[in-house]
Amino acid sequence: MMPTMNPTPPVEAEKDTEIDLLDLLVVVAENAKLLIVAPLVVGLSTLAGAYAWPSTYESVSVLSAGEPTSAAVASCDLGRVDSATTLVNPAVVGSWATSGDLLAPVLKELGLFKDKSGEEAVRLAREMVIVSVGKQDKLVTLTTAGETPQAARQLNQRVLDQLVQVSRPAGPQKAALQFQLDGEKTSLAAALALEKTLGNRLSGDKPVTEAQSRVYSDLLRSKSAMLANVAQLQLRLEGLSASNVVQAPSLPERPVKPRKALVAVAAALSTALALLVFVLARQGLRNAASDPATAGKLQRIRRGLGLRG
Repeated sequence: MMPTMNPTPPVEAEKDTEIDLLDLLVVVAENAKLLIVAPLVVGLSTLAGAYAWPSTYESVSVLSAGEPTSAAVASCDLGRVDSATTLVNPAVVGSWATSGDLLAPVLKELGLFKDKSGEEAVRLAREMVIVSVGKQDKLVTLTTAGETPQAARQLNQRVLDQLVQVSRPAGPQKAALQFQLDGEKTSLAAALALEKTLGNRLSGDKPVTEAQSRVYSDLLRSKSAMLANVAQLQLRLEGLSASNVVQAPSLPERPVKPRKALVAVAAALSTALALLVFVLARQGLRNAASDPATAGKLQRIRRGLGLRG
């Protein structure tokens, strides 16, 4: 019988195809100057160029525009309402701040985007005006951008001024709200007078019927609803005011864009990575060209791409 021979694994072939870490380190060491100096030059050049880029500053203001609380309604009477609380939905205030009807007069007053059409100017202005509403406190945060600190704060203040104007009803809407308010006040006055009469009767020595007690309870509930309606109508007529501004527009000290150091570091790292890939790929092609088994394939690739050599 012929002895069986176990095939030996192609150790040499495996070694040829494996990436030798030492060879990679040799390639990196041989190109160390290129991999270090070039990224530094690109990073410093980018940093120097970043100082020539236009800066962007942001001014921030905070506005309180929450609906009236039960405490505010309870403290309401016929002639007084807590002015620190307004009946304006914060989400509505946010939509007002970025609406074309509000931004158009602001842009005209400040002379921004004069060379643009109305629609294009409003679109560009929306990129400079950012509104956010707090989930818990319902505070409206208004952030505006400008090329200078003064320009950013001025834009923020003008948007706030327009918000106050837009929030106040005018014309037929104001007349209708005033008519409703007068009617609610009349009803409330009559309810208060009736409450006093029934209260005096219930507190007297005369026996109280069940119907009288029920009427008195219903009257108290109706009075609470009337107080709430009066408070809401008064606040809707007043709209927003300076008392609703929690934080006035800030004057920024540092630009938010461009972030010069971050841009320079990103440029240097990108250059270093690109050069490292280039150096390793070039060395790999050189090694492949010296191997007869792959030299023919490289030659075919060159011919297919129309390259000489």
